[in-house]
Amino acid sequence: MTEPSKGERTAQRIMDAAEVVFAAKGYEAASLRAVAARVGIRQPGLYNHFASKEALYRAVLHRGLQPMADLMEVILREPVGRGEMRSLAGRITDLLTRHPNIPGLLVQGMQASGHQGAEIALDWLAHLMLLGRRVNKAAGAARTSHELLLLQLALFNLCCGYFWGAPLVARLTGRSVLDRKLLATQKRLIERISDDLVSRHGARAGARRAAARPAIRATAGTRTPDRRTRYRTGRQPGPVPPRRYRRARS
Repeated sequence: MTEPSKGERTAQRIMDAAEVVFAAKGYEAASLRAVAARVGIRQPGLYNHFASKEALYRAVLHRGLQPMADLMEVILREPVGRGEMRSLAGRITDLLTRHPNIPGLLVQGMQASGHQGAEIALDWLAHLMLLGRRVNKAAGAARTSHELLLLQLALFNLCCGYFWGAPLVARLTGRSVLDRKLLATQKRLIERISDDLVSRHGARAGARRAAARPAIRATAGTRTPDRRTRYRTGRQPGPVPPRRYRRARS
């Protein structure tokens, strides 16, 4: 693997610092001066790597979220079963440990509005939700669009809530959210809960399909009698019989 250049290493340090600053202050209040100070460089030097605050914010989100999109794209290349669905939340958790402030940026995007940063975050959320919907459909979890959306939000909160609750976790446990034991417990819990959520919805969808089949079979092959059939069989005779029947009777 090729070693990153000095410029690439500096860009990574800038994104590391920006991730923390954006998470702490929000897109609007964050300044490139604060990011540069955290990196230990002058603000003009930052522009050698990122043209604007928006460009830096986009790069931070892309670095943190594109691996999740890639993961779901890879899953969709093969048949999706219950095992893949069960492990997905845990694998996303592993990806979030690389950039634990990213969930906070997404929450800010959902709560804020009216500025470019919120729109960028919402675009990413919508993209990930659409990929998640494709994964659920590929797994055979047929459900209404509203149920699917709520299920995806529940799984999103399970994965991301652990990280944006880092201050509370630290206060109650005295540990970081990156603590190995806490992470292992979190992954076991979310895999168990996500498996239960998906299997319950899938079972309900299967039951609805099974209940619909007898009704479909019962009505299959039946037709509403037309006027000629009703006249011939004597059921609900129409007021005027067809012409050939009038000639036969006369």
